[in-house]
Amino acid sequence: MKKVAVVYQVLAHYREPIFHRLCHESDDIEYTFFSDESNTFNSVEVIDPAKASLPIEKGGLRWHFVKNFYCRNFLWQTSIVKLAFSKEFDCIIYLGDAQYISTWFSCSLARLMGKRTLMWSHGFLRNENGIKGLIRKTFYKLANAMLLYGNRARKIMIDKGFSPDNLYVVYNSLDYDKQIQARDAIDEQQVKDLRGKIFANPELPALFFIGRLIKSKKLNMILQAMHLLAKKRINANLLFIGDGSETDNLRSLAKELDLQDKVVFYGKCHNEQELAPLIMACDICISPGNIGLTAMHSLIYGKSVITSDKFDIQGPEFEAIEPDKTGDFFAGDNIEDLAVKIEKWIKKGNNKELCYKIIDDYYNPCYQVKVINEAVMGQK
Repeated sequence: MKKVAVVYQVLAHYREPIFHRLCHESDDIEYTFFSDESNTFNSVEVIDPAKASLPIEKGGLRWHFVKNFYCRNFLWQTSIVKLAFSKEFDCIIYLGDAQYISTWFSCSLARLMGKRTLMWSHGFLRNENGIKGLIRKTFYKLANAMLLYGNRARKIMIDKGFSPDNLYVVYNSLDYDKQIQARDAIDEQQVKDLRGKIFANPELPALFFIGRLIKSKKLNMILQAMHLLAKKRINANLLFIGDGSETDNLRSLAKELDLQDKVVFYGKCHNEQELAPLIMACDICISPGNIGLTAMHSLIYGKSVITSDKFDIQGPEFEAIEPDKTGDFFAGDNIEDLAVKIEKWIKKGNNKELCYKIIDDYYNPCYQVKVINEAVMGQK
């Protein structure tokens, strides 16, 4: 059996399904995770450390704790360098972050010790040159192969001289099984009733955004586009699911544009059984700034997504949006074009089967495990 160490900063809660599958469903490969048990760097929720003490067959994880030490954005992880010399592991998967100083040392030494090394990373999201691009390229070259979140990064890296055979696209995933269960448990009448409770005028098309209400998401553009459409007598509702620093500003703008009776601020929600009907009660997801997991969260429930065509700022999940099939891209920061795309999709309507299919085919833990296993074994 091939034994693999997976080194993470922390084990994020939303990644628990893929971590469980790696521990439970890989017959010829044994995965063991290494990370800090708590997160002191940002607000990402982590998996309960008690899972490290549970047997695998009872939902536990093969998980060892290391300590994270930060200096600004730079990270040193204790014991990670020692992994390079461990006879227990044949392969090590690292997070591909060049600011993780211990990874530079550990990955270099692991290669010298004859271990297969992989980096799990966004890779290049844009054609980055200069000193930062050189550092990133040098860092990625330390590994035998890369696990990437998207095909755009793969293409950029091929253009930069990386071998296509060493670039594996694993995409991303949320709690796919739980989301499917939640979706299947809801019928049309429940959705209709909830829509009537949320909106004062439930007969209008319903736009929505799910995620943090922060400036980089450019959520004011949704309100401004709705205002333009209202002048053409095309009215719509809007549901914000989430909270953040822009909440008060968005409330004020909605009032200023005379949209306050059509805009609902639901607040933060992380419960999938609660989120599923909320998303299904709406029609189109709008994310004018950068988009990431929001795209997957919308598509799994059959809702098309509209976002910016500034791909250099986008998360790799934007690749799940196929124009005229699962959503659309509007031009840059052009509010008028955003309004045009919203009007188009209000008239066009969703094709929920196409939305389901892109998630079923690629953006799920089962597909991820398959590709990760192939990368570990050096298969293509």
